[in-house]
Amino acid sequence: MAYGAIHSVIMAGSSGYINYRHHADTCHAYHLLRDSNVDPTNIITMLYDNVADDPQNPFPGRLFNTPSNKTNPGVDVYQGTKKDYVGDEVTAANFLAVLSGDQSKVPPGHPVLRSGPNDRVFISFFDHGGPGILGTPVGPFITREALLDTLATMFRKKMYKELVFYVEACESGSMFTGMPTDANIYVVTAANPTQSSWGDYCPDNDWVYYNNTYKEINSCLGDTFSNMWMANLQDFLFKNETLLQQFKRVKQETTKSNVSRYGDLLFDNETIHNFERRLSSETNCL
Repeated sequence: MAYGAIHSVIMAGSSGYINYRHHADTCHAYHLLRDSNVDPTNIITMLYDNVADDPQNPFPGRLFNTPSNKTNPGVDVYQGTKKDYVGDEVTAANFLAVLSGDQSKVPPGHPVLRSGPNDRVFISFFDHGGPGILGTPVGPFITREALLDTLATMFRKKMYKELVFYVEACESGSMFTGMPTDANIYVVTAANPTQSSWGDYCPDNDWVYYNNTYKEINSCLGDTFSNMWMANLQDFLFKNETLLQQFKRVKQETTKSNVSRYGDLLFDNETIHNFERRLSSETNCL
C-alpha cells in the first residue's frame, strides 16, 4: 500500500531575545521540511514571534541558526517561515489541541493536524524544560501527563501510521519515561530525564556575516542537539540514512548531554525521508 503524506507540528515554547535560539531552530526546521518537498499546508508552526524584530537584534527581521563569515555568508531562516500560531496563541492548550486535531479548542481559522491512518507525523519542539514539564511562553506548562494523554488520543483516533517526535529541552527525557512501546511513536530527546540540554553557537561564537556586514548576535544561535539533527538532515538529505543511523550520529556529536530514545523502536530502520522529507514519488510502497 502506498503511504500517505507527511504532516508536521513545530513549536518554540519560549519568547524574548534571550531565547533567540529556539526561534531560529523553529524557523530552520520549517524551511528544512518545506525545502524537502513536505507540503507547507501540512506544516503547522507555533512561534511567539517577538525575537526577529526585537530592538536587540542587529539584523532586524532576520534570524540565523549558525555563525557565518565572508566566505560562507549567513542564511536567514526567518523570512518565508509560515507562522500559524503567534503571541498569546502559543499555549500548552493550543499545542495539545493541534496535535489531537481538535478544531473546537483552537482560535477560529487556525489549523490543527488533519493527518490520517496512512500518514506519517513529525513533531519538533524547542524550549526549556524541567522534570515532567515543557515550557510555554504563555500560561501553564505542558505536563508529561497531558502530553502522553494527547499522544494516546492521536493513536486512538488513528491520526498516523507512525509518529516521530524530537524534543529539545532540559530534562526532556522525563516527559517520556514509561510511555507505551506499542503505539508506533518514536521519540528522540536532547537529554535524559536529569540532564540539561545546551545552547550552541553562543557568545563569542555567535558572529554572523550577512549583506556585507559582520555582527555579533549576542545570544545563542541554536541548540546543540537540534543543530546536530538539522545539520545531519541537510548533509544526508538525499541518502537512505535511517532513523537509527541519524540517532547514533547525533548522539555522538551531542557531547554535553545524553541524547535518548523512547517509545516504539521497531521502525528505526526506516529512512529519515519517510518523516522529514517527502519523496518525489507518490507510489513508494512499504
